[in-house]
Amino acid sequence: MLVKAEEYRAKASECAELAANTMDPASKRILEETAEHWAELAAGLEKYEARLKPRIAAGRPTSPRIRGV
Repeated sequence: MLVKAEEYRAKASECAELAANTMDPASKRILEETAEHWAELAAGLEKYEARLKPRIAAGRPTSPRIRGV
């Protein structure tokens, strides 16, 4: 199963919503930080996929070659 950036964004949104509805300051902070991390993962995945698409379109390998093999 491939992970999609939208799934990470949904998790970020869920954590942000939970943070907005919690009264405990420590829990709120943890949920807000977790939401930020999910959003960072989504952005990182999109950046990785953007770099990967031209390689696939050109028919090049998606991973670097291992030398000496």
